Amino acid sequence: MNHSIAFSVLAAGSRASQILYDGVIIGRSADLPGSSTSFVQAKSEGLINAQAGKIVKIQARQDSGGNLAYATDSTQTYLIIEEIKSPATISATEIVAASYTGTSGTITAGGTRFIVDAPTKVYDTHNAVTTGASWKFTAPISGIYTVKYISQHASATYTTGAGLSAELYKNGSFYSSLTNSHSQQAATAVGPVLSGSMDVSLNAGDYIDVREAIGGSVAATINSSIIAISRVK
Repeated sequence: MNHSIAFSVLAAGSRASQILYDGVIIGRSADLPGSSTSFVQAKSEGLINAQAGKIVKIQARQDSGGNLAYATDSTQTYLIIEEIKSPATISATEIVAASYTGTSGTITAGGTRFIVDAPTKVYDTHNAVTTGASWKFTAPISGIYTVKYISQHASATYTTGAGLSAELYKNGSFYSSLTNSHSQQAATAVGPVLSGSMDVSLNAGDYIDVREAIGGSVAATINSSIIAISRVK
């Protein structure tokens, strides 16, 4: 942090300022002589390892002229506090895990892959998930990750012979089938459930998502979904 206190024109005596943290002086300006022609700025700076509840104070001193006399130009008196952070690092043994749920989603018929949006966070140790139409999990650290997925669909009479499936995509490209697939055998209303899990190797910054697709001419509606991802090594 650094600060400046501007004192008004005053010929006699000297001026100074200082920073105190928890009652201890951590920065102090030089003793500046008064001036009969211009204001005087007393500046100092200090570095602290701040803790919650501790108090920072700025003090000003003049040794003559009665009450403290500050310059009228307020732009010359200021306090700047900046947080300095070390680079964020994640231990190789640190737990990385996320679980999100959803209660809706439409998979348009015709075989086009749609990203499953599970917007409700159960837990996310590193805020690694981006929700919405481009839902994805971005690995904060390299490793082997286990992906678990389950979705339950509304009852519908799907096109006979049409298949409903879920797939894992990595960095925007198909990686592998993720779950069992449902194949419609007859013109009967069913509410398919897809579930499965698999491991995938991710480098820090790689991202993954789950996509569903259904063939035929009848769309599928997701009633509930769960995506759980955890780093295993």
